[in-house]
Amino acid sequence: MSVIKKYLSMLKCPKDGSNLTLIDGALENENSIISGQLISEKDKNSYRIENNIIKFVENDNYAKSFEKTHKNFPKVLFDQNSEGMKNHTKTMFNKITNDYDLQSKIVCDIGSGGGRFINEVLKQNPKLIIALDYSGAIEQLNKNLLRKDILLIQADALNNPIKDNQIDFCYSIGVLHHTKNTEKGFAEMVRIIRKVGYVALSVYRKGYYCNLCVTIMRNFLNLFNEDLKYKIAYIYAKLVYSIIPTKIKSLSVLRKFIPYVSLPNKEWSIYDTVDSITPKYQRCFTMSQVRKIFENNELINIKATGWGVSHIGQK
Repeated sequence: MSVIKKYLSMLKCPKDGSNLTLIDGALENENSIISGQLISEKDKNSYRIENNIIKFVENDNYAKSFEKTHKNFPKVLFDQNSEGMKNHTKTMFNKITNDYDLQSKIVCDIGSGGGRFINEVLKQNPKLIIALDYSGAIEQLNKNLLRKDILLIQADALNNPIKDNQIDFCYSIGVLHHTKNTEKGFAEMVRIIRKVGYVALSVYRKGYYCNLCVTIMRNFLNLFNEDLKYKIAYIYAKLVYSIIPTKIKSLSVLRKFIPYVSLPNKEWSIYDTVDSITPKYQRCFTMSQVRKIFENNELINIKATGWGVSHIGQK
């Protein structure tokens, strides 16, 4: 049975809140639905299934730039492909999630991108992983991680199609600060976790990503259409990496005037530079602001987890 059929009862229509039904005629194989359609019981809203991805939204939205970066750098952020940054993603994920044991749990990744963190979750043998992303990057994830135990959803994190109290552990890493409303996105994460379930959040801390030079560049690039915006950003990032000497790139003061990210891995540096100057929305937070978001959602056992301003809490 496909993962969509098996776990469809966990989902609802994001427009009318009713149950969803897979209509007859879906094209499927043993483990996936290649093409099909879901219909809501109440208002008969319809949603496509394409290559085992449930599409509650289309690719052309404000997160289009993330689709382009993930498709152009498909596995750069995966530890096994990141020369010079060995175990970076693993260390980052374990700190943000406070080394939580995910074995046999239902886990949800909000803003899954190309699947770098899901790749870490898979090592713990969860019962199910739900990957949710607003952008077409979910299509790249599907190529990167060919697994039958991942429920792939393209949807808005601010209007999550997962029903209440379904998830054991929900996390979002480096995503909700790129939405229209970070707080609403987090409230949706809390809504979908079960009683005593856990939620972990990592967003940008005050610093480079909200520097004046980054904001000016980002606002300028967003004057263009998505294709041109990405081309300009990509050429810029490559030029900056090539022109500025390595010793000078390491000076953090320079990043107050020139937007760039400098890491031991060249492709990762270019990726992160593009990623910092192309999003339509971008916010930064202090440690106390993140904790306040957790407190406002009445979570308990709130704890800073030691990676930037990331926190974890229990429902």
